[in-house]
Amino acid sequence: MTGALDAETSPLLWLALVVGLDVAHVWSTTLRVYLDPAELRRRAALYAGTPLAAWLFGVVLHGFSAAVFWRVVAYLAVWHFLRQQIGWLRLLHRRAAAGFTHAPAPSERRLEEALLWLVMLHPVAHWHAHLPRRFAWMVEGDFVRGLDPRIVTALGALTALVALAWLMTQLRTTARGRPPAWGRWLLLGATAFAWYAGLVAFDSDYAFTVTNIPLHALPYAWLAVRYARSPRRRARRAPAALAARSHRPLRHRRPPHPRRPARGGRLGPPRLARSPAILRPLVTPRRRVGRPPRPAPRRPAAHALRAGWLRVAPRRE
Repeated sequence: MTGALDAETSPLLWLALVVGLDVAHVWSTTLRVYLDPAELRRRAALYAGTPLAAWLFGVVLHGFSAAVFWRVVAYLAVWHFLRQQIGWLRLLHRRAAAGFTHAPAPSERRLEEALLWLVMLHPVAHWHAHLPRRFAWMVEGDFVRGLDPRIVTALGALTALVALAWLMTQLRTTARGRPPAWGRWLLLGATAFAWYAGLVAFDSDYAFTVTNIPLHALPYAWLAVRYARSPRRRARRAPAALAARSHRPLRHRRPPHPRRPARGGRLGPPRLARSPAILRPLVTPRRRVGRPPRPAPRRPAAHALRAGWLRVAPRRE
């Protein structure tokens, strides 16, 4: 194990984790955008212009200086790693607000987000203050050197204080009988472990690869697969009329008009009162709570006469 930590990542492991997971989750943009005709038509100019603009910017930047190009790419990659973890936390907050779990207070949400930022920024600052390291993010010399170690110490103390405050809020929430937020706890714990293990504790390319890349890529790959199998995406690829018809509840559909004659050739109003009880929720309108019922539409007398719902007695001479 010590030899693996001291050595570089093997080519097979690099292919499995970096190419198989990390790059594959970047390719999910192709699945969600460029292989989805409806989504591609929705923002055609944006999806066509963004890759072209990024490529032109990279060509110009590399032509100016290769070192500057790799430095910009390295910091964009770090920012991508940081923002994705914040995105997972916000998704969990939205899930809690939707009623799936206990919704945290606004102050608790801000505290959790600040703690997640700190458990990632502190290891990155530690890396900057102790350059050169045994491995680089992109190429040797991509990060700026010369960060004051006192800034790292201050960030560490701030991280500990915020973690203590967050732990106190979680203990208070649990003491009030609310269920623990296992998803957010797992996200914070796994992120802190991966970043501190790979960048601070071991200073190892192998440790950082086997901890951070699966944490970074697997959830996004799962989200892309779930999006591809979602009914909303399948409905968007279908014709609009067919999708609207298939998703409209039965009780909101209007019966065909004019009505077919019943036995004996007579036309009559629908007999909802005589319908089976199990079918009444399907054919009767459902009222919303807190709103007055809508008045029944009045049919013209001539239409009622033609339908046979009203009968006029003949005049006697």
